[in-house]
Amino acid sequence: MGSPKNPTGGIAIILDVLATTMAVLPAIVTWATVIVYLRWIWDTTFFLLYLLATPLVLIATFLVSIRLLRASIKPPPVGVHRVNYNHAFGSWLCTNYLGQAIQVAGLKPLLFSLYTTRYLYWRALGAKIAYGVNCSPFINVSDLPLITIGKGTTIGAYSHISAHLLRGDRLIVAPVTIGQGVELGIQCVIGPGTRIGNDSTIGANCAIGLHTTIGEDVQIGAGNRLIAETIPDKTRIGHFEREYGDPDFPLTHRRSL
Repeated sequence: MGSPKNPTGGIAIILDVLATTMAVLPAIVTWATVIVYLRWIWDTTFFLLYLLATPLVLIATFLVSIRLLRASIKPPPVGVHRVNYNHAFGSWLCTNYLGQAIQVAGLKPLLFSLYTTRYLYWRALGAKIAYGVNCSPFINVSDLPLITIGKGTTIGAYSHISAHLLRGDRLIVAPVTIGQGVELGIQCVIGPGTRIGNDSTIGANCAIGLHTTIGEDVQIGAGNRLIAETIPDKTRIGHFEREYGDPDFPLTHRRSL
C-alpha cells in the first residue's frame, strides 16, 4: 500500500477555517448579544431588574449557539482513520474545536460552577453525562459526543478524558464509558475505548489507556498505568503497581504518598 496522500493546501485551509469558526463564533455571538441587550435596557425604567437577567441571557445564548453548531457536524466516526483531512478527520477536528468554545468565550468558570449549567453545556455538545457529576472547572473532556458518565461520579481536578488518540498518521476514535459512583483522582488520564464499571475508584495520577475495561467495585491506587487490559470486578491494585500491564516494572520513579 502506498503512503497516505498529503492534504492539499486548499483543503487544509478550509478545514482550519471551519474548525476555528467552531471555536470563535459562539463567543462572538454570545458577547455581541449581551452588548446589544445591555444597550437595549440602558434607558429602561427597570434597568436594574433587567441587569440581573444578564447572566441568563449570556448562558442561554452560548448554549443555543453551540447546540446549533453541533447540529451541523456529524459525530466523529468510531475507528482508525488516516490523518489526511478526510471526512472523519474533519468531523473530529470541528467537534473538538467546538468543545474549546467555552474557553474562548471565557465562560468555563461560570458554567462549571453549577450542576445545572454544567449539565446543559455537556448535553448541548452531545455528551451523555448524568446530572450531578462532580468536578471542578479544571478538567478537560474531549470528544463529548462519545463520552458517557453515570450519576454520582466524581472527576478529580486536572483530569483529562478523551475518546481519541493520535498515533503517527493515524487517528484512533473510540467511545469512553464511565459508570455510576466512580471516583477519579486528580490528574487522571482516561483514553479512548475505556470502560469503567460502577463504584470503582481510580487513584491520582493514573493513566487508563486504549481499550481498557475495568469492572465494578475496583480500587486502583495512585500512579498506575493500564493499557488494553481487562480488570475483573472487585480487583484491588495498590499504588504504583502496574506500568502498562507489567506488574513488575522498575519503580525508579516511586514516591511516597
